[in-house]
Amino acid sequence: MHTSKSWYQWLQVGYMQLIYGQVQLIYGDVIFIVYKYLEFKCINHLNICKYFFYHLHANDKKIWYICYGVNYMDANLQNANYNWIYQSNKLIEASHSFTVLEQKLVRLLASMIQKDDIEFKQYKFKAMDLSKIVGIQQKNIYKSLDKITDKLMSRVITIRNDKEQKFKKFHLIKTAEFENGILTMEIDVKMKEFYLQLKQYTKYQLKNIMQFKNIYSFRLYELLKQYEKIGNRIITINDLRTALDIGVKKYAIYSNLKQKVINIIKKE
Repeated sequence: MHTSKSWYQWLQVGYMQLIYGQVQLIYGDVIFIVYKYLEFKCINHLNICKYFFYHLHANDKKIWYICYGVNYMDANLQNANYNWIYQSNKLIEASHSFTVLEQKLVRLLASMIQKDDIEFKQYKFKAMDLSKIVGIQQKNIYKSLDKITDKLMSRVITIRNDKEQKFKKFHLIKTAEFENGILTMEIDVKMKEFYLQLKQYTKYQLKNIMQFKNIYSFRLYELLKQYEKIGNRIITINDLRTALDIGVKKYAIYSNLKQKVINIIKKE
């Protein structure tokens, strides 16, 4: 992972002069360069990519994109399970309810973001790759993603403080588009505080949660992971219900809650 340097150290080459540049190197094997140029001698985009690839990352298998005005990430999911997910502790404590497939897609999306990123991007996923990593049958991928993204765009994430009678609600996904076998998603800008420029956060690798089959396992894993360094976490049943978005009337008797939720989570 390279750190910032002078634009001229990075980008001034013999046949091309850059007057402004923003270089952002992203984990997940994708690199973006967004720039304006002063001089440009008959070199097409592909050759520019090859030139930078050779001179800056000759030994790395990276994907380069030259973007004008819009950042986007075309996700290479070959090693996605090893991606790190960074989420603010406020988001870990939030209340929300997603299906298993929705949670896997949301966590995959989150794994494309770096905690030091300044802005969200357009995140692009090949349907064939999503089928393998999220667990959607290929023949139903179009209809499945159509339904999943409908639900995701309607889901609400709630930050709640009942003692102070305060709450704040968010939508995660701003737009979703499917075309030519590619799913493109944008995260709502209001979610910045939960994913970007993080100071207090919880992190884990995507592979740790992708095998879960119970909707509550994702959330409880994150709640425990948040306190991993401490070694234990005490949480009241009411707080657990809030975090897992389980109303007081559902599994009203503790023994039912333990049998239907807690014990199943422990097995996973």
